[in-house]
Amino acid sequence: MRIDEITDLHLITKPNYTAVSDKDFDISYKALTAASDMAAALLKNKGIKKGDRVAILAKNSAAYPVIIIAAAKLGAVSVLLNHRLQESELDFIIDDCKASLIVTTDKDLHDTALNLQKRRKEDLHLVNINRMQMKFWLDIENICQSDQLIKSENTATESSDFLQLYTSGTTGRPKGAILTHRNFKFIVNKSPDSPSDIDNNSLIIAPLFHIGGAGSLLISLMTAGSAIIHEQFDPHQMINTMEQRKLRNVFMVPTMIQAILDNVPNINTRNFSNLKQITYGASPISESLLRKAISVFECDFVQAYGMTETSGAISLLSADDHLHALDRNAKLLQSCGRPVDGVQMAIYNKNGERLNKNEVGQICVKSPSIMKGYWNNADETEATFNDGWLLTGDIGYVDGSGYFYVVDRAKDMIISGGENVYPLEIEKVLLQHPAIAEVAVIGVHDSKYGEKPLAICVINKSFELDSTALILHCRALLAGYKIPRSYLQIDLLPRNASGKVLKMELKNRYKDMESITS
Repeated sequence: MRIDEITDLHLITKPNYTAVSDKDFDISYKALTAASDMAAALLKNKGIKKGDRVAILAKNSAAYPVIIIAAAKLGAVSVLLNHRLQESELDFIIDDCKASLIVTTDKDLHDTALNLQKRRKEDLHLVNINRMQMKFWLDIENICQSDQLIKSENTATESSDFLQLYTSGTTGRPKGAILTHRNFKFIVNKSPDSPSDIDNNSLIIAPLFHIGGAGSLLISLMTAGSAIIHEQFDPHQMINTMEQRKLRNVFMVPTMIQAILDNVPNINTRNFSNLKQITYGASPISESLLRKAISVFECDFVQAYGMTETSGAISLLSADDHLHALDRNAKLLQSCGRPVDGVQMAIYNKNGERLNKNEVGQICVKSPSIMKGYWNNADETEATFNDGWLLTGDIGYVDGSGYFYVVDRAKDMIISGGENVYPLEIEKVLLQHPAIAEVAVIGVHDSKYGEKPLAICVINKSFELDSTALILHCRALLAGYKIPRSYLQIDLLPRNASGKVLKMELKNRYKDMESITS
């Protein structure tokens, strides 16, 4: 059964229960079915059919799931675009996925979408689904006969492509991970926060173009839960919603938890009595932050480890694990947990040999949730798999109790405020500036965002290091969260015998950079 078929079933079992809501709409499962049918009819009129790519350029809102489900009803594939990217970055993705149509829901993104469409003329249709259109669809009581015909014509199956999310790798070029209906059906059955009662609700604060946001939303929809969607993270707004809507499940990253505890006045006096669980990801949580968070929220904490290519969580550090860590084994908080049922995880060396307990190598995974591959990129797909095992790119080890630990990122990825930042992409942009002879970008600790990019530069003669000029240069070519705000000049980058920059040496040398520069 496809995901759109699952959500349609809730029309029968829970027609008036809220499926999704945002600042403007509370959408029942009955209304979600009607709205997605109408949206599917609109997409069909634009020529969308099975296998076509529908690009979504939108901020978090209740319209987002309507579009995803509508595309699925036609057998089409939703390509979730990061709206924070520059047009040049979006251009690459639109060309790579060969999108037939781009959908936007936001006035401030319409011009970007229009520019993308104009450059391709008849090859790319543009649909703007505004609030008035949504209201019209949600006012419809009955499903049209034409939309019943749409459903009967859909020949897509569980194994068909469903979502395409772009993630970068060592090349710095985005790669489109193809995820199927079956991938997400497996994830929902293993999720730590799957709804278990009729009053279950959850808050979606992560961007819906990320697997964290999209996965949390789909888990809620497939299990007849209620998802409250926020456009962006705001500590005060988030706490108000958690309290007023009596939330039971929330997914965050540790930096968000820290921001809430640091910035919301009188947080200890707020009522979170309905809160059952906070699931976090992207990085471990410190012992001090966990203790403070438990004292405030008085709920379970669970860490989920996964990635776009695995459709979400593949291992969990359970609530009991967190309590055990606080009681007698603080090191356990650095673990990403143990594999969920049905997932195999192992450590392999570069020669493809499986390693023993406590030996450091690459974390590899086998799971029904693993992507089909990278769209239009056979070489990268082949390089990412070895005899059915997905090579995560994370370096780590497994201890004697089966807990996995990530000790480094093989791809040098930086996680800043929950966003993935890829150093090579930044380095290529900086090298276009005449002042830069060589550059290496690494992640250094940041108390607000977890990590931040630091650009270590070798400057060409007759130039001086001008951080302001470099920031302005990057701003035209990179999304804001990727731009380094910290720059350091050195005479020579350390390299090995083959000429590769020794980034680990730089990380060790400048690990305390936060205290030196802002």
